[in-house]
Amino acid sequence: MENYLSKKIIALITDFGTRDAYAAVMKAVLLKANPALSIIDITHEVNPFNIESVSFLLYSSWDYFPQNTIFLSVVDPGVGSERNILLAEQKGKILIAPDNGSVTLLYNKKDNFRVWTPSLKALSLIPAPESSTFHGRDIFAPLAGLISLQGIETVAGEAASPVLLNTLKPVLDKKIHTIRGRIIHIDSFGNCISSISAEDFPETRKTGKSGNAGKTEGSEDTEITEKKGKDKKTAKLKTAVIKTESTEIKGIEEYFARVPEGKALSYFGSTGFLEIAVNMGNASEILKIKAGDGISVYY
Repeated sequence: MENYLSKKIIALITDFGTRDAYAAVMKAVLLKANPALSIIDITHEVNPFNIESVSFLLYSSWDYFPQNTIFLSVVDPGVGSERNILLAEQKGKILIAPDNGSVTLLYNKKDNFRVWTPSLKALSLIPAPESSTFHGRDIFAPLAGLISLQGIETVAGEAASPVLLNTLKPVLDKKIHTIRGRIIHIDSFGNCISSISAEDFPETRKTGKSGNAGKTEGSEDTEITEKKGKDKKTAKLKTAVIKTESTEIKGIEEYFARVPEGKALSYFGSTGFLEIAVNMGNASEILKIKAGDGISVYY
C-alpha cells in the first residue's frame, strides 16, 4: 500500500465556476502529468477576480491539509500580462499562484513561508502556452504536475518578494479605540467575513509591579492577573460596536443562537475572523453588505 505521507494531493481554487469546462480541463492536464494525483476542489466559485477572497480561502484551508499537498490557486485577472508566477512552501505544503496578492494572509501570518519564482529551466520543461488567457491549463497545471513528480527543489528559481494587499491588514488606532478593516468574503450562507481577526483585537496584557519580579508563571498572582485580563477583554467584546456602511451591531457574540432568529450579530467565526451574520438569514442580502465594504470596531 502506498505510504499516506508520500501521496500527492492537489487542492484547487479558481473562479472558473462549474458551468464551463475550464476546471475539468485543468484536472485532466494534472492527471495526464501524474495519474497518481488525488485532486480536491476547495472551490471554483470564487467571485470573479476577487483576490482578497482567494487570500482568505487559502489561509483558512491551509492548516487542514496534510503534508505533500500542492495548492493550485488560479484567480488571475492579470493572466497574459507580465505578472509573475509564485511558488511557495511552508511545513511541507506547496502553493502555486499568480503574484497578485493572493498569498497575502499566508505570507503575513504563517512562519517560515518561503516564496520563489519558477526557474527558467522548469518553465522550459513544459510546453509553450497555447493561449495567453488560460495559464491555468498551460502553465500552472503543468508546473504542479512537475512538482508532484520531481519536488519543488527542481522547480524553484530565485527567492521572491510577493505582491501583498494592504487592504487585508487592519488598522488599529489605540487612541480612539478603533480597528478598521473591510469585508473580504461573503460565504454561501451570506455571512460577511472581515479582514479583522481575533488576534488583531487588543489583548489586555499582564502587568506587574517591580516587587513581583520573583513571581513564577504558575503563581497565584499570575493566574489572578490572567483571569482579570480575560474578564476585561470579554467585557470589551460585549460592549464593542461594529459598524459597516449599512449597519451597526453592538457586542461580539459567541454563536448564532445567542440572538433571536432574524437578528444580526457579529462573532469570531471558525476561521478566527470577525464576521457579521443574521441568525437563520442571509446577512449580505438583508443588511446590504458586500465584499469590499469597510468595517470598523469601536471598543
